[in-house]
Amino acid sequence: MAEYSDVWSKIKPRLIMNRERAVREGIVVSPHASTRLDVLHGELDLGEKWRCSLLTDGFDRLVNTFKVYTYRELMNALETKGLEVLGRELRELELEDPECMEYPRLKVHDDASLIYVKKTSSSFALFEEEVR
Repeated sequence: MAEYSDVWSKIKPRLIMNRERAVREGIVVSPHASTRLDVLHGELDLGEKWRCSLLTDGFDRLVNTFKVYTYRELMNALETKGLEVLGRELRELELEDPECMEYPRLKVHDDASLIYVKKTSSSFALFEEEVR
C-alpha cells in the first residue's frame, strides 16, 4: 500500500496546476476580496436552445478525478440520467476507493453541488442538486 507522502506527491502538483489554471482562465468563484481575477464579460447570442451547468470541484470529480465522463458526456448524462443518479454514481466511486489511493484526492468525499439550466424555445428549466 502506498504511503500518504507518495499520494500527496501525486496530488500536490495537480492541485497547484489546477489552481494556477483556474486563476489564469478566470474560472474561480471566491468570497474573498483579495482574489484578483481578470474577467471578460459581454453578451453571447446562444439562440433558442441552450444548456449550461455550474458545478463544484466535488461534482467535477466525475470528469477530472474518476474520468467517467468528459464535460460533453456529463451534460448528456444530466439529460438522460438526471442529477440524482449522477450524484449516486459519484458517491459510489468515492466509496470504492476509501483510502484515496487509486484515485488520489485529499478526502474521500467533497461537497458536490451542481446547477443545470436548460433553455428550449421560450421556456427555462432549472435543476439543482447537492449530494450529501
